[in-house]
Amino acid sequence: MVTLICSHSKVPTGTENYSNRLIKGLKMIGVDVQEIRIEKREISLLGRPLGGTISQFLAAQLKNPDDKVVHSTSINVVNRKTNVVTVHDLIPLQLNRTYSTSAYRKLGYFLTFRNIQNVERIIVFTGSLKKYIHEHLGIPLDKIDVVSQSIDHDIFYPEKRNTSESRGQKVISMVGDFNPRKRFDLLIEAVKEMNDVKLVIAGPINAWVERYKSIAKMVSSTKNVKILGELEQEDLRYLLSSSDLVVYLSEAEGFGSIPIESMACGTNVLVNNLDIFRETLTDKAFYCNLDVESIRKNIYFALENLHRSSDLIEYSKKYSIERMAVETMKVYGKVSTKTSQ
Repeated sequence: MVTLICSHSKVPTGTENYSNRLIKGLKMIGVDVQEIRIEKREISLLGRPLGGTISQFLAAQLKNPDDKVVHSTSINVVNRKTNVVTVHDLIPLQLNRTYSTSAYRKLGYFLTFRNIQNVERIIVFTGSLKKYIHEHLGIPLDKIDVVSQSIDHDIFYPEKRNTSESRGQKVISMVGDFNPRKRFDLLIEAVKEMNDVKLVIAGPINAWVERYKSIAKMVSSTKNVKILGELEQEDLRYLLSSSDLVVYLSEAEGFGSIPIESMACGTNVLVNNLDIFRETLTDKAFYCNLDVESIRKNIYFALENLHRSSDLIEYSKKYSIERMAVETMKVYGKVSTKTSQ
């Protein structure tokens, strides 16, 4: 039996989706899993999310799991008995001017990052993040295991619907919440004068209300940009499948699922030129810098040099749920027989 302590929120997050895929994968390979869900209680204050990190940290301390392996699937829900933790990213450290803007936020990040120091095994999804954790938190490299992330191929696959709509424009999509690091603003600025391109934005607002209002105001003055809001999974699959190009300009990521999910749908991607993406997407993606001219130039370059859909779909299969589960079980095998107290 393995206990997973997982984050839960009203609007599913990347962290929660990872937990669900891991549970699905472990059950696929015959592992008994006990789930402990920790509710994320977050409010919007002055248009920014507040309270989620500390509320989860405190709630996690009230649980008392007793299995040999206690795996916290994010750093926000580390318990005193946690002996495996998944670190998705260190974005609050990488972009501290954006995230550590108050004493309250600094306290939340201090508590969570301090908590992982004493956990026996740390799971990350890329060698780039492993190196960053070692260099910035001083955690020994031999405590950190790189495990393949996953996407759900039962959800993301090519879907072409019959439609009578004809379009003279190439359709570009960008998916994500309205966190400022996603840089919707730069993409809108880049495409607003591109009359042969239509941009579709999809994703939840979450607690980023003021940022959403700012982006919506930008969109209101353009003719070729549309905000769809949050989509159901089948509609998201259709959007990714029917787009000519998916653009993902995040300033920092621990993995970034949307580009791989897009590839699973047979669609090419253009991403910010990050080490993380160079590692996970290799030469199957197109890359740009975070300036308007580079974005515009590389949109056209990508559209004129598209990779074959079949190659992208095949590449995405390396990020399978079963592979992630098998590699995670190998990490569990490294946990000592002594249970955390």
